[in-house]
This record gives sequence, C-alpha cells and structure tokens, in this order.
Amino acid sequence: MPNTTCAVWARFLNNNGLPGDSIVVFLDSATLANVPGSASVLAISASSITLAWTANSNPLTPPTSYEMQLSSSSDFAGIVTGSVTYQLLASSSALSPNSTYFLRVSAFNRTGGQSRYNTTFSTMSAAKDPAGSSLSAVYVSSISLNWNANANPTYTDYEVNYSTSANFSTYGSSVIYNAGLTPGATLVSLIEGTTYHLRVRAISELNLASGYDSIIATQTLMSTPTVTGYQLFYSSVIVYFNSSSSPAGASIQITTQDFSVSNTSSVYTRSAITTATIFGLLPNTTCAVWARSLSSNG
Repeated sequence: MPNTTCAVWARFLNNNGLPGDSIVVFLDSATLANVPGSASVLAISASSITLAWTANSNPLTPPTSYEMQLSSSSDFAGIVTGSVTYQLLASSSALSPNSTYFLRVSAFNRTGGQSRYNTTFSTMSAAKDPAGSSLSAVYVSSISLNWNANANPTYTDYEVNYSTSANFSTYGSSVIYNAGLTPGATLVSLIEGTTYHLRVRAISELNLASGYDSIIATQTLMSTPTVTGYQLFYSSVIVYFNSSSSPAGASIQITTQDFSVSNTSSVYTRSAITTATIFGLLPNTTCAVWARSLSSNG
C-alpha cells in the first residue's frame, strides 16, 4: 500500500529448513506515495487559480501531503508558487490577469519521500475588470470611448454594450479584439439626439467575461437642419425646412441675432415642422438668419 508504515526482518534457514535468529533490516519506514491522480480546475480569477486532484489510493490516515507547483513556464524554470497541503486542492495567488500558467502536483509519504509529479496541467487566469471608462468623442450617429486596461495584457478582448435603457433590458454589443495598451471603441449607426448608456467588460483567452466597468451615459448630437428656402416680408421672415424623423422632443431653433437672445428665437417641434417664422423685424434692414437643431435635453 502507498505511504504505509512497515518493518522488515530477515533470517537464515539451514539445510533442513530450520530458522536461525532474525535480524531487523529496517523498522518504522513507509512505502512511497503514489503519484497524485488527474487534476482539474475548481476556480479561476484574475489573480488566482484553484486546482484539485485525486489521491490515487494515497491514504488519508496517516496523512499524505501534496505539493502543487505553478509556473508561467512549461519547464517550471521560474516557479511562481509552491504550496504544500494535506488536502486534495490548493490555490495560487498574485497572478497576472489573462495569462497562461502551468501546474503540477507531487505527493510526500509520512517520512518525507517525494513521488514524481503528475501530468502537467495548463490553464489561464481570468481578465481583470476594465476601469476608467470615459467618452472621447460624441457625434450625430457615433460615440467613441476609451478605458484603462487595468493590467490586462495587450491581446485581451473587450465587449462594449450600448443601450437606450438604463437597465440594459435590450442592448447592442461590439467586441474589440486584441485591444492593445490603450483600448477603446467607436459605436456607429446610432440614432441622433438619443441618450445611450455604455458599459465595458474584458473577455479572457478562455472566453471568460470580467465584471463591467462603471456605466457612462451620453446623448448623440442632432443633425444640422436642412433649410430649403426662405421668404422675406416687411417685418418677418419665413424659413422652409425638410421634414425629419428625429427623436421625440427634438426641435429646431432659428434666430436673427444670437441664440441666447430669447425674444428673437423661436423653437418648433422638428418632427412636424416644414416652416418657421420670425416676426418683429425692422423694415428695410439687413439681417441674417441662423438655424440649429436641439435635442430633447436642449
């Protein structure tokens, strides 16, 4: 039996088979422990890996101890951790995220004799949550954002979710592969004047998703109104626009002075407007008319 205490005696027999005195060859020693059985991963995080293995008939009483070694090198030239335990599992710590590691286990009998290592097992740590998501550009139909890799290696992938709902009840996704040291993404084909909620998570080489970074929200810009013509009168001007299918609450604002001057500006619902009129102009006076779009948030 593996890792079992035993004593061995020896004696001589004469030609007639009669025994002589016995002599102790060794006493209170133990057989070697079996090589631990097959290993499997119990848990993976961005900084730790928990490995389990089978006893392969090694006894629990007296206890068999085990050593798990973990290395970033397949030849274990640079051992990262080595942990000794009486249990059939062990955990590492302080690992790099989304990185490959090699693990192996050996057994010790009660007198310290070590078995061979079992078959080397390889796996990868998980990716860390990205951090510091921020907007880098907002346009009529696109939004650009960046985030901090948070120690994830350059080959890490990221998934960006975007939704018009704050709880992401429905959402679109964009995956950025091998995002590099300064990861970022540009979301396109968005609706103008619409509020979008954005969140980012990392995807490891084992296709394990990290947690999301903090949600950020912004509104896309409104497109410039399309003016098709105008008519000048004694004290007023009519401006003609193309009809639009802009979001609910969007509007067009026109002015002859400055958009901050409320008494020379008029706001019209954009989805229904085809004309807009400014009154109160001075007769025979040069003027210029400006038009701009406003989102539902102004």
